[in-house]
Amino acid sequence: MVEGVTLVDTAEMYGNGASERIIGEILCEGAFQGRPVIATKFAPLPYRFSAKSLLSAVDKSLERLGIETIDLYQIHFPSPIFKINALMDVLAETVKAGKVRRVGVSDYGADQMRRAHYRLASHGVSLASNQVEYSLLRRAPETNGVLEASRDLGVTLIASNCRTMPRTISLSRAGRRSASRVISRVVSSRRPSRSSASKGGGSLRSTR
Repeated sequence: MVEGVTLVDTAEMYGNGASERIIGEILCEGAFQGRPVIATKFAPLPYRFSAKSLLSAVDKSLERLGIETIDLYQIHFPSPIFKINALMDVLAETVKAGKVRRVGVSDYGADQMRRAHYRLASHGVSLASNQVEYSLLRRAPETNGVLEASRDLGVTLIASNCRTMPRTISLSRAGRRSASRVISRVVSSRRPSRSSASKGGGSLRSTR
């Protein structure tokens, strides 16, 4: 379907699981040229009573995506309910169980990222990434300590531009071909530029 796609970034929240299901169907059909990195996110929502709910959530994401292991599993946003240590402890469990290869966070500040990093390290697991809003127009990570912390910790900063993109794409009535075209446009827009795919800690990867 799409040539050169190296990363597909989604979340359980997108379409209440519909995005993961559609990506799973496309993966099953072999529409990608090669196997892209699959990244998805856990939402620490108030109705989830404990961080342990992540364990059932990752199983459901795996089922929707139709894969055995998620390449990058991220905490979708900081939670005022769940403590960082508790979330990182459960993330480490998913890695040790072989359900997840690498773990990351999203929209974490510098201090939150450091706490997550050190908690995961206590389990022998690395914090792979922090996905934050970062673009030519929105450059807060350069001044709020996030970019500096990512370099210090060896954490990849994934730059998103979510506030300037359309918030909702309705796929409920779309046929398979129409859905594939929509996903094609979305994943194509996430393809990192050569300049953003540098190796090493603190490198930038552009996504939406």
